[in-house]
Formats: sequence, C-alpha cells, structure tokens
Amino acid sequence: MLRRLSAAVAIGLATLGVSGLVAADGDAREQIERMSAAAASTSFHGVLIYGYGGHTEPLEIVRLLESGPRERLYTLRGAQREVFRQEDHVRWVLPDQGVVLIEQGRESRRRFTDITASQLDALASYYELAVIGEDRVADRPAIVLELKPRDEYRYGYRLWLDDETGMLLASECRTADGEVIEHFMFVELNMNPPPEAILPRLSDDGLEVVEAPSPSIHDEAGQWEASEVPAGFQLLSHGKRSRRGGGEPVEHLLYGDGFGAVSIYIAEGEDMDFHGHSGKGATRMAGANRDGYHITVVGEVPSATIEMVLSGVRRLQ
Repeated sequence: MLRRLSAAVAIGLATLGVSGLVAADGDAREQIERMSAAAASTSFHGVLIYGYGGHTEPLEIVRLLESGPRERLYTLRGAQREVFRQEDHVRWVLPDQGVVLIEQGRESRRRFTDITASQLDALASYYELAVIGEDRVADRPAIVLELKPRDEYRYGYRLWLDDETGMLLASECRTADGEVIEHFMFVELNMNPPPEAILPRLSDDGLEVVEAPSPSIHDEAGQWEASEVPAGFQLLSHGKRSRRGGGEPVEHLLYGDGFGAVSIYIAEGEDMDFHGHSGKGATRMAGANRDGYHITVVGEVPSATIEMVLSGVRRLQ
C-alpha cells in the first residue's frame, strides 16, 4: 500500500460532467505538453482521493520546489503514516509499526507526467487523443482530455488538467470497454502553499530509526532482454541492482510508451511461491522460472501486455 501512496503525488480524479466539444489531436498534444511541464514546475498543497476496486484512500499531499523538489504525503484514513521525499531520499514515519524507515538511493516511480519528447511525438500512433470538454476539479476550471488505446496492450485514460497551469488534477484509468479501474481526484488544492506546509504532522519520538541499505547500481552489460514488447514501448532503463541482504544482483529492465510502463526483474534462483498472474487496480503482475532464474513482470498495463513481455524475456547468448 505504501508504494501506492507515494505514487499518488500530483494525480487525481473529477466528476464526469463534460461538454460535447471535441478538439483536434494537436490541441490534446499541446495540453499533454503543458501537463508534463507543470509536473516539474508547480508547488501545491492539497487533499486527493485515490481509489481502485471499491477501495478509496484520502491523502494529504504537499510538493514544494524551493531548494529542489520536496514532497510530503500523509494518510487521512486508517493507520497514521507519513512519507517524505527529497530527490532519492525517502523517509517513512510508521507509528503503528514503531519505526522510522529511511531509504537512500530509491528510484522515483515514473509517472505519465514524465513523458519524453520522443514518446509525445509517437503518442497519436497508439492512442486516439482528444480534448472533450471543460469541467471543475477542487473548485478550479479544468480541461478534460481523453486517450483511447488503438490496441489491446494499453489502458485508456481520461485526464483533467488545471486550465491555468496545466497541472494534472484528476485521472481515470480505463479498460478497453470503458470500466474505470483506478482513479485519483483532488478535492482541495492550494497552488501557493507556505513553506511550513512541508513540516511533519507526526512526531517520531520513541520510534526506532531503521536505515535500509542503499542498493548500488551496476553498470555492466545486462544478460537478459525482452524480445517482444508492444509497438511504441521504448526501453527507458536497463541495469543491475544489488539485493538487500546480499546475493547476485537483480537485473531490471523498464519499458514504457509515456503512459503505460512495464518493469522486468530477473533474479537468480527459482521462486516457487509466485507463479501465474495477479493484479490490483491498474497494476498487473506475472512470474515464471526460466533457466535457473525467476522472472517477474509488473506494470500498469493490461494482462495481455504482461503476458507478451513475460513470454519474450530471454537470456542473451
């Protein structure tokens, strides 16, 4: 759950009341460019609702850009938990577990607000893009975009962007038949938060501080490849990371088209505990043993994509 909470920064959902106006793909592309730029240049303090599979989670989110991006996330339901991030430093305050967990060298989860220029150029080849109207989210005027996949290997999306800044205020992730399987929605939002908004709400007095070992990254050439990925999915990163606790490093490949993304993990040894498929919300996962290694494929993509990628993972000769 904590991974999902940290991933919720700057993403949301809104109501479906939009006008019938539909604009050209070029206008939609311009709005996606604005969204990507706003993700790197906008400070905010707000409350959002994240939901999947009938479960909803309210979260307080703060992002300040002074002296480099800093983020704070606080759960508003259930066990009190707070997460702080600055660059690759993450601090988890977990009173219910009696610990403060500190992680160094943790990679930020890629979001579709991180879309690259080359992915943006190719986007219309794999999605039907349209500006479908206007709405209001967190009492702010919003522009509504729709992305419909052109094949079975991607989800569809409906996005609500702040009219003034381009910031992503809301999102729905949809299956091919239009079912909403994951969504986010800001319900309160301050675009000019004071510096003290980043201050913690939870005390760490009396909690045990645990520092997780920093996973080192190895630059040597990888031993594996994904021979089959959907058209438009680019290799975004490929490397090896040391395992916490020792042992042979885990090889990691990341592919994406700007919205959907798939991670592949290859670890020496055969894992008999996880085989087949599982999923929650938009995330799907599958695992298999091959040549004395265990392969795990996970991503926010349909099961057909997971199956394609897993079947094509092979060791280089």
